[in-house]
Amino acid sequence: MAFNLAEKLNLKHTFNKETQKAGYDWLRSFFSRNPNLSVRKAESVLIPRPLGMNKPTVMKYFDLLEHVLTTNNIIGKPGNVFTMDETGLQLNNKPGHVVAIKGSKNVTSITSGERGETISVLTCCNGEGMFLPPFCIFKGKNKKEEYSDDMPPGAEIKMSEKSSYVNADIFLDWLKNHFTPRKPSGKVLLILSGHTSQTNCIETLEFAEKYEIIMISLPPHTTHYLQPLDRSFFKSLKENYNIACNNFIKNNPSRKITRLQFGSLLNFAWTKSTTVQNGISGFKATGIIPLNRHAVPEYAFLVRENDVDG
Repeated sequence: MAFNLAEKLNLKHTFNKETQKAGYDWLRSFFSRNPNLSVRKAESVLIPRPLGMNKPTVMKYFDLLEHVLTTNNIIGKPGNVFTMDETGLQLNNKPGHVVAIKGSKNVTSITSGERGETISVLTCCNGEGMFLPPFCIFKGKNKKEEYSDDMPPGAEIKMSEKSSYVNADIFLDWLKNHFTPRKPSGKVLLILSGHTSQTNCIETLEFAEKYEIIMISLPPHTTHYLQPLDRSFFKSLKENYNIACNNFIKNNPSRKITRLQFGSLLNFAWTKSTTVQNGISGFKATGIIPLNRHAVPEYAFLVRENDVDG
């Protein structure tokens, strides 16, 4: 962030432009200017004690959520509340259940390959159950037009050399060119899953402020209960995607699933899963719309309140 800030402000510096880091010399000077900070070695503690799914952490999140919704006049406007997250879909099919004689040792099913390539799908939905078109990340450099064949309407493909997962540049591209043109006028709330790639870029924060996009990151290790897409959408998407993959293999037993088939497979799953009911139920189950901090069941809290302080 120090490197990015120096670049943004056009400050003269000797930072490493290849690694885009300020370096240890700057870090030592930073600590000398801020004597209240120090580097400490973290203690090992057993999971899930430090995880975020404890009541004080979740209640603080709901306090913040209520404050943001109220002070920005967004409460009661489900069309202005969005959530975004990514999930991975593999270019492979998973064997299903088969009927076999008891004691059979060889129960097999045809698959496309032992391990398929993973493609990330960025998904965004608002409190009215409206889904934005999918934003897909392929690992690689060169994008082929055929990758877009039979994709859901409005879907976009982004190539990434290092991996198929979202990074700061890809998230900013999504925010600028995919989300903002589709957002309603005025202030909107965008609930994120807390990845640093989404909030550690200065340009991203400045862009969000300019276009009245208020971003809230969910507490770490809470998305399985607090992320609407995790609660009501991703399971349906993956189940329908696997149905599409299995159907393709049954009809084409000698072929592998490749990037060229991904568009049609995703289209089948996307059409089946992006229902208004799936979108709305996710926001309701996580207590966002309607605002209800008691929507999270008591058994979800892995850590007792006293354990957090002690």
